[in-house]
Amino acid sequence: MFRPVDFSLFKDGELINSYLDKRSNTFTLIVETSHQGQYSCGYTYRERNFFRSSSRSNSISITVGLNVRLVGGTETCSGRVEVYYKGQWGTVCDDGWGLNEAYVVCRQMGCGGAVGAHGSAYFGRGTGPILLDNVNCFRSDSSITECRHNGFGRQNCNHGQDAGVTCSDNVRLVNGMGFCNGRVEIYHDGQWGTVCGDNWDMKDAEVVCRQVGCGRALSITHSAHFGEGNGPVLLDDVGCSGQENNLLSCSHGGLGIANCSHSEDASVVCSGGREGEHLRIDGTGGCAGEYMYRWREEAGELWVRPTTERKAMSVPAALNVRLIGESGSCSGRVEIYYKGEWGTVCGNNWDMSNADVVCRQMGCGRALRAYRYAYFGQGTGPIILNNVLCSGKMSEMTKRCRAFRP
Repeated sequence: MFRPVDFSLFKDGELINSYLDKRSNTFTLIVETSHQGQYSCGYTYRERNFFRSSSRSNSISITVGLNVRLVGGTETCSGRVEVYYKGQWGTVCDDGWGLNEAYVVCRQMGCGGAVGAHGSAYFGRGTGPILLDNVNCFRSDSSITECRHNGFGRQNCNHGQDAGVTCSDNVRLVNGMGFCNGRVEIYHDGQWGTVCGDNWDMKDAEVVCRQVGCGRALSITHSAHFGEGNGPVLLDDVGCSGQENNLLSCSHGGLGIANCSHSEDASVVCSGGREGEHLRIDGTGGCAGEYMYRWREEAGELWVRPTTERKAMSVPAALNVRLIGESGSCSGRVEIYYKGEWGTVCGNNWDMSNADVVCRQMGCGRALRAYRYAYFGQGTGPIILNNVLCSGKMSEMTKRCRAFRP
């Protein structure tokens, strides 16, 4: 006589699934990063007026390897997004691609927050299959493949639409006299934390200085020389060979495992120099002259010495684009000059490709974000352009991009 059996699946000791009144049962698990853990199963049946339960099965440990990578960027935390599926790497289509999706990828890669979500093969075209299209993520998703999408391989794109991201790095130097010295902090699981000075040496510092683009390590300190941090102490007993490209690639005691206080926070002083800022002198179009200088930081009694300007040039023609509504010269509401007056640009179809052209035209490097919906406040003049469409490689928005005048 058949005796109904209830089957149960446990993860890390907690019931996560069950099937009732079965002769036998197979549990199928789609393995994503959130499914990592220890699994076991058991069964329960009724005999007369009693319920009898089996002992738990042997447990199985499931560990999921990283199924995403960034290709073609200049740093480890930027590039074309590629995912691994059925033995091969493929790309992601840029349909619906935005900062929420980039945020999930950046966190999955162990980088900082997302500062750019790129389309139109910004980091070059991939060569494998296009695996994901119409990706739609919540920031709480732990993996790009957990986000909603059309299904693996179901897409109507070409590699000219490959998606990419720019993440902030997962290492920064804080409280120093510039970019290239300070307390070492790393980004993990949505927060910044410090590094314990136990065993901290010049090899560790070399890796940090290289990672933040600041040249060679000049000196180290172990005792909160640049002040105590206020987040968690995330790394302890770091041991680098000096050849690694990322501090988290070095041996350490485990993320979040430390027996230190913030009085032991590690810091570095790097030799580095970064490209100087663009300095503008206001004129009829907001950019009558432009200067660039190069500087470096010296160590000893910490001080900063600017060198003479590397390059200076005069710009005789006034720009017909300006950014309004923010304290800096490289962010704000986009306005253009037309027929004697300044006006705004409608946000319809406004994206990172359009923003790249504006940033290039303004001499402000690459675009980090593209905003719509009057993020920097509403303008007061006419709306001069609508439905702007740039390739991202054009040099001037008003002369090269396609657009309509309302």
